[in-house]
Amino acid sequence: MAGSRRMKMLAVRIIPALTLGIAGALAAPAPSQAARRGLIVGIDAYKEIRRLKGAVNDADDLSGVLRSQGFDDLVVLEDARATRAALTDALGGLVERARPGDWIFISFAGHGTSERWGSSHPADAREGEPYESFLLAGFAPPSQDITTAADRAAFGERILGREMRAWLKRLDDKGARVIFVADSCYAGGMTRKVVPGTAPPSYRQIPPFPTPPDRADPLLPALIELPPDADSQFDHLRLMPNVTFLAAVDRQNLAPEFEIPAGSGTRRGALSYSVARALAGEADADRDGRITRQELYLFVSASVRQISQHRQLPELQPTFGEDSGKAVVASLKDEPIPSPPMSQHDGAGVSRTVRVFVDGSGTVPFSAGSPGPAVMERAASRDTADYIWIPATGKVVSQVGDVVAEGVDAASMRGVAEREIARRELVELSRTHPVDFRLSGPNADHLHRQGERVSFEVETASGTDQHYLVFNIAGDGTVQFLYPIKRDLRTLPGGRTPFEASEIQAPYGSDLLVLVTSPASLDPLIDAIRAMSGRRTPLDAVAAIEAFGTDALRMATQGLFSQSGN
Repeated sequence: MAGSRRMKMLAVRIIPALTLGIAGALAAPAPSQAARRGLIVGIDAYKEIRRLKGAVNDADDLSGVLRSQGFDDLVVLEDARATRAALTDALGGLVERARPGDWIFISFAGHGTSERWGSSHPADAREGEPYESFLLAGFAPPSQDITTAADRAAFGERILGREMRAWLKRLDDKGARVIFVADSCYAGGMTRKVVPGTAPPSYRQIPPFPTPPDRADPLLPALIELPPDADSQFDHLRLMPNVTFLAAVDRQNLAPEFEIPAGSGTRRGALSYSVARALAGEADADRDGRITRQELYLFVSASVRQISQHRQLPELQPTFGEDSGKAVVASLKDEPIPSPPMSQHDGAGVSRTVRVFVDGSGTVPFSAGSPGPAVMERAASRDTADYIWIPATGKVVSQVGDVVAEGVDAASMRGVAEREIARRELVELSRTHPVDFRLSGPNADHLHRQGERVSFEVETASGTDQHYLVFNIAGDGTVQFLYPIKRDLRTLPGGRTPFEASEIQAPYGSDLLVLVTSPASLDPLIDAIRAMSGRRTPLDAVAAIEAFGTDALRMATQGLFSQSGN
């Protein structure tokens, strides 16, 4: 934790805000004749490479949301139906049917990889230069001695990133408004390493393979004839102003599959899930029936980071300035439904069961079927556990591979379990009542070591002061009140507000920072949380927020992960 479990902020104060603000939607609404078209790909059942668990779930969810939003021209390719021929035919059909002003949504959920050009390559590429590929259901990596027609055909079951950009450029040239979602990854690692002993995550990536001889690639004759890359590596999309691109991660990181909702046993991609919720209307922050690029980015970025427990940082392009951020990228079919006030949140969609795998000799006070705020069940394996408890060391490790707490005995596991239920409820509340809250600086979501300094920042709408509250829930469930105290400003002035840096100190593990903002005074809620400080009452803290909640209340969570320098 930053500070002695109270975020020991040096001269705890807030640095004056830098005006940034949230842009309004200035683009004109879609003309009445604009069509809604989509192409969705989801692949779990790969024939020759590792199967995935949640890509088809993503495709089903997104297709359901699009149909509810009036996308009648919709092609869905799942598992064995997702061939190169089917995908290119569908893309060609979209281009042929596209008209100016049409809304077009394209998504791919499945494996990706990174390749390198051999001696034959497009004129604007170089030998040895990397490029990304999306892998289809029948894909098989090549071997150096690939000779049979079947082997060559299996290697050809992929589509290159630059091919996809060429298709997107053709749609952009026709004046269609396009969202492209790539819920896969190509190379790299995670923001934080997974602790040894946890179940291996399911990543949407296969390792790069050696560049085969040119003769092995059945696509090469067509690939080397491709026009110059419309925008290399999907960078900024300068030449495609009507295209909005969202990737699960950047090129240095991996995209795992997560249980969504937590505790459900259902695997999903955090990006696809977040985009589906966004297009269902949750990203429409000002409830005007239109979603701007900035609204989409802010919602999806916050949602992915919270669902992944800050292990996944999505890439969003183009990097928006004021004008780009105001562009309308989606128009809702029906009148937007306001989010219910927090006081009406009953947590019905949140699983209250926490599965614990005991790694060694130890006894956890598992629930005997009795109802309660948190039910602890024994997990049969690491694969099915929410937490792994190691009695010999007292470490508790989360499903995503973070050390949550150290020195935990059997009796203390109840606080860990209640903290997990609180985290799930807070993530749900944050998604429907969001505000932008994050650690700042390079490698902010990485594992921080003793002595490092961290800071965080908040972004609220310009021109409106916001009352605020920040508290922490430690890995063992202890609530710790943080802000504001006497020396602090009582309100956030709007725009981006950075908080001063603090030093990482013991005890170490996983902390959950919680921000609550409101245009009205939060004094009763501040008093309630302050009274809980130092006690293991995470669910009481959530209940206090829900009881106080109004339409105007906004909140977010931010994980902070630390360890000793030894």
